Amino acid sequence: NDDSIGQLSAEAGKYGTTEYAGNVGADMGAFDVALTATRLETDGFNARSTDTTLRDDDGFQNTTLHGRFGWSASDNLRAQLVVRQVDSDNDYDSCFTTDTFSPTDKCTDKFKQNSMRLSGDYTHGNFTHELAYNMSDTDRAFYSEGVSSFRPKGEIESAGYLGSYRHSPALQLVYGIDLETESIDDGSFDTDRDQDGYYLEYQGSFVDNIFVTAGARYDDNEDFGSHTSYRVSGAYLIPLGGGETKLRGSYGTGFRAPSLYEISYNSGPFASPPASETQLQEETSSGFDLGVSWTSAHGLYLEAVYFDQTVSDEIFFDLAGFSGYLQGNGDADSSGLELVLEWPVADSISLAANYTYNDTETDSNAPRAFRPQYLANLGINWQPLNSRLVIGVNARLSRDAQGVAGESLDDYEVVDLNASFEVLAGVEVFGRIENLTDTEYEEVPTYNTSSRAGYAGVRYNF
Repeated sequence: NDDSIGQLSAEAGKYGTTEYAGNVGADMGAFDVALTATRLETDGFNARSTDTTLRDDDGFQNTTLHGRFGWSASDNLRAQLVVRQVDSDNDYDSCFTTDTFSPTDKCTDKFKQNSMRLSGDYTHGNFTHELAYNMSDTDRAFYSEGVSSFRPKGEIESAGYLGSYRHSPALQLVYGIDLETESIDDGSFDTDRDQDGYYLEYQGSFVDNIFVTAGARYDDNEDFGSHTSYRVSGAYLIPLGGGETKLRGSYGTGFRAPSLYEISYNSGPFASPPASETQLQEETSSGFDLGVSWTSAHGLYLEAVYFDQTVSDEIFFDLAGFSGYLQGNGDADSSGLELVLEWPVADSISLAANYTYNDTETDSNAPRAFRPQYLANLGINWQPLNSRLVIGVNARLSRDAQGVAGESLDDYEVVDLNASFEVLAGVEVFGRIENLTDTEYEEVPTYNTSSRAGYAGVRYNF
């Protein structure tokens, strides 16, 4: 028995953009395979408004190959190999020359990544087991006016075990071990680091409408010591108004060590004070959310969530002086309200909307940079002609964001339009217009965004 299925697509549009993609999968009884390849090229547009001399387009190219190979030796034993390769080139503005350290807009970043995951799954009775090995190596090369300026190479290797035990709907345990080694070599900074993690989570229910999870994780980092984080959550279901209401909440903590890349950048030739004088330490976080949602018998969905998150000693890139990676000295907070609406208005029309109010504060009592206080999205989907034609309109709104110096950033509304039509069985033409109203705005000061841009393509399923 050999069942194959696949898809081919081609797309072209503004800024000299072309994208070709293909995927194929086959199920051959005990063996299965899936292969995917994509190629994206675009001339792009001038990345920054500060580039007033060259005013060149800053393009991008990406080739991605992905493969999955599986073997089901029996009903309860399976092995799987996943491989992925990414090769990309990116042009950008505002870097520094290697000889005089003067600014230039002739900047290129080349990125290559090879990754793989080998895993084995075994199920026996109430127990499931998974052993996995993961590897990812990256090679980045930065060029200023065609001259190599910075070339970090990194690798992450990890091995782990994931197990679960299901005694009943009221008792399920998930547990595991992560053993990870990461390394980096940028020509002057060559080091590696181990981090071992151990975790356990309880998942259970009481009666038919109360659900609880509780988990903890212990991490032992070679450079930054041991840390314990945890998370608890609960949900309560109530029949109401012919539908169902859910009350839910969660609380959790987290830990992140500064990456080797962040540390190496601060030690490299392009870092300057204050980043080059900053000894990065781990950041920690804690947060909770409380939510209520209702689903009607006819598919209407409403949700409201209050959230509050705190990051202590936050690590961030210096977007004011571009000196490198800095670290806050205290707590950075984000709290607010999220509202969600999903409404099947009719058989062929549906509406989705969400709104977020986000009140932020840094350790110096200033708003966090580039985080709008008000965000909203509205999407309408129409599928006439027995769903052969699909038309979608999506609008997004941003209000009251501030920059690193406290300056007000652009408020904006952007509308995107997309459509697809099934010409023949398995053959579909599609297109989209981004920024339909040709809105001029900057989400980050001096970084340009796309003007009105149209794209169209064809997709063949077989």
